[in-house]
Amino acid sequence: MSLRVGGGLLKGRVLAAPRGEHYRPLAGRLKQSLFDYLGETVREAAVLDLFAGVGVFGVEALSRGAARATFVENDAGLVDALEENLRSLGLTDASRTYCEDVFAYFETTRPSTPYDVVFLDPPYGRGLAFRAVERLATWAGFGEGSLGISKTFKKERFAGPAPLTLLDVRQLGDDNLSFFGKVRSNRAAGFGGKVS
Repeated sequence: MSLRVGGGLLKGRVLAAPRGEHYRPLAGRLKQSLFDYLGETVREAAVLDLFAGVGVFGVEALSRGAARATFVENDAGLVDALEENLRSLGLTDASRTYCEDVFAYFETTRPSTPYDVVFLDPPYGRGLAFRAVERLATWAGFGEGSLGISKTFKKERFAGPAPLTLLDVRQLGDDNLSFFGKVRSNRAAGFGGKVS
């Protein structure tokens, strides 16, 4: 599969990805739909890409004007490809990479300010998205005004704890994108989505 940046300053640039790896990178119509939905939300944003793989989401966000991106991925082969992508695209100054488990990252990292956009794309069928969303609800890096996006299999449903509000769910093919935040329902429309 050829992965390309879909928009912004780096549009059309190819991303490195290891051959034979069993992962499902954010690509094609799903990526385009997601960034159409986000619109200007990513411009000047601090972005966190969890279960980052080769960095498709964070690289796309940087190409479209995000101020900085942090990538967390525990597979060393994918991290090597991710770091190659950041170097070849000239994005190393605007990014930081952690080769560690997402839940270990939550335990060891205490950001001084919350991220603006947090994207989760864990392996399907292990309950990792829901565990990560629960942890985000109490983590310093996810505050009121942060927007969370979780990519899951279409039959899985968002199950965030009470402090989080589901803003919208978009289905494309076999994937769901669930948008959530720590917001009161009368502020939900500020993210461009409707409360489901």
